[in-house]
Amino acid sequence: MKQLVLLMYMFLSLPLFCQIGIGTTSPDNSSALEVNSSNKGFLMPRMTTLERDAIVTPAIGLIIFNLDTNSFNYYLGSTSALNWISILGTHTQAGSLNVGDTVTGWNYFNIIFSNPFKTIPSIELTFREGTGIDNAGSYSASHFKVANASNTGFTIGIYETSVTYDVYIDWMAILKSQ
Repeated sequence: MKQLVLLMYMFLSLPLFCQIGIGTTSPDNSSALEVNSSNKGFLMPRMTTLERDAIVTPAIGLIIFNLDTNSFNYYLGSTSALNWISILGTHTQAGSLNVGDTVTGWNYFNIIFSNPFKTIPSIELTFREGTGIDNAGSYSASHFKVANASNTGFTIGIYETSVTYDVYIDWMAILKSQ
């Protein structure tokens, strides 16, 4: 009897490493859960924005499918307010604008979305010069901004103190899910 108790104690005191495989007997070592199928998909929890916002203390990285916006949302975390971010789908559009050469003063360029958003999206801009990463001797824009944002497009404003050559603006518009 003592041997049985000792054997059980040794087994239960070992750290347990658990991986779950659905559709596979050998889940990848880097995963806690691996779902494998050649004819079925993974169905994410689906809920409305109201139901999503009712989740008490959501974990950073929590993912749901929002039925109101028809998009995946993930929780980025916040100390003062809920911070759900919409992931890709028809609710994200991006592009790269080859501005070419700029002149001194303000330069304006209009962007029209391929599909209008339901509301005004959040817009991120990245300024770069030339096609390479290291453009020695190039100048940088003094300011660049988004102007006249709407659900159908926006204007990029670039302020230059000297002529800049081979300018590109990369942009991404994301539907706000809050």
